Amino acid sequence: MLILSFGTRIPSHEQWTPAVRLGDTHIHAMVASEEASRLAIEELLIQAFQPALNTQLKQAYFGA
Repeated sequence: MLILSFGTRIPSHEQWTPAVRLGDTHIHAMVASEEASRLAIEELLIQAFQPALNTQLKQAYFGA
């Protein structure tokens, strides 16, 4: 399993600069040890908040 720290992952994330331009100021994180749990949580969050920059998974769930 590849483990990345926030210190290296977030600044190099392809949506980091656009998020900052939109005014994002915080990152919330949670540890979920099981992949199925992580995917289910991610799906619920995307459905609830429909993040503007999350186009990859939003398309899968909403056909955007």
